[in-house]
Amino acid sequence: MSQKEKEKKRKLVLDSPALLGFVLLIAALPVSTGCGKRKVESAGRPIVSTNGAAIVCVVRSGNTESVLRNGEQLGDRYDQVSDLAVSPDGRSTVFAARKGDKWTVVRDGVQVGQEYAHIASAIVSPDGSSVAFVAMADGKSFIVKNGVPCRETCDQVRDLVFEPHGRALAYIAQTGSRAAVFRDGRMIGTEYNPALMEAVGKPVFSPDGQSVAFAAFTDGRWYIANNGTRASAEYDFVTDPAFSPDGRTLAFGAKTDEKWILVLGPAPLPGSYDLIRRAIFSPDGTAVAFAAMAGRRWIVVRDSTRVGGEYDWAGDPLFSPDSRSLVFVAVAGNQWFLVKNGIRDHRVYDRISNIANSPDGSRLVFAGVRGGTAERVEIPW
Repeated sequence: MSQKEKEKKRKLVLDSPALLGFVLLIAALPVSTGCGKRKVESAGRPIVSTNGAAIVCVVRSGNTESVLRNGEQLGDRYDQVSDLAVSPDGRSTVFAARKGDKWTVVRDGVQVGQEYAHIASAIVSPDGSSVAFVAMADGKSFIVKNGVPCRETCDQVRDLVFEPHGRALAYIAQTGSRAAVFRDGRMIGTEYNPALMEAVGKPVFSPDGQSVAFAAFTDGRWYIANNGTRASAEYDFVTDPAFSPDGRTLAFGAKTDEKWILVLGPAPLPGSYDLIRRAIFSPDGTAVAFAAMAGRRWIVVRDSTRVGGEYDWAGDPLFSPDSRSLVFVAVAGNQWFLVKNGIRDHRVYDRISNIANSPDGSRLVFAGVRGGTAERVEIPW
């Protein structure tokens, strides 16, 4: 298998819902959704902010698209909207928008910077203070931060990530034969298989913003690098890593000998699977959970113990603020529902957004689409 074929396979692994055609089909079908208050035709699943304060979605009306936050339209109507992002506190919403052949980035209804031939990877910093995106002009890609273009241009730029405090920006860039991870214009470590852009995984910041970890591909093998230094053994494939809350431990899925394992720190946890999506640490750092495939069915695992049953698809798990409880979205047939601490909730939907904790941490917040209308749902932990 060639390096490019291996990389394509890895991208399917990391974007695991792509392995289930019906999930992509459901996510792409237009439905009528209120997205907070109004009933309109949706162009995709709603997004709930991390603290549960905002529900944001792209809506379609005829040949135009717009963005609603808690039922209120942000900005104008556009020919196309993409890269929708919302800050963790729900106060800032960012998206890329096209009118005719020109793209702009819009933040809370206001255009950020100028128009470009193409825009990708629009993101907002965790504190909501900064906006960054990749723009293209004259065949070159460059980063625009808070409306100001950076001087450096590259052939390709992707996977922008703000550090937790919003001060630094990490990304992957390729110029000529060089493909590597950068932090504010400075390369981290070395080049990784420079002939293949996707041979570097998405950068992940530690909670304190001091470290950047990512998956790297060299000489036909994948491993995890931390601040440019090898931080794991080599494997056939790896997922993007996750930092523990204290920043001292990395967790990631790794494939070896046709099976997937969850590597926590220097050693794997007991158990093997047919696929692992990504690791999620509990807030107190004492547990790690992940969605995995067992045969052709999805399961969720906490440490090495299954939580709940087997499903057609299962989303990434979410821990309660006190780390005691675990919840995830699951799909069986055409029904979407929550599974909390292994028990299936009685509510059934046609589609469910991501799940978030309420601002006070006592409730779960999500948007559920049922019978063509989306509703904001809050249930106690």
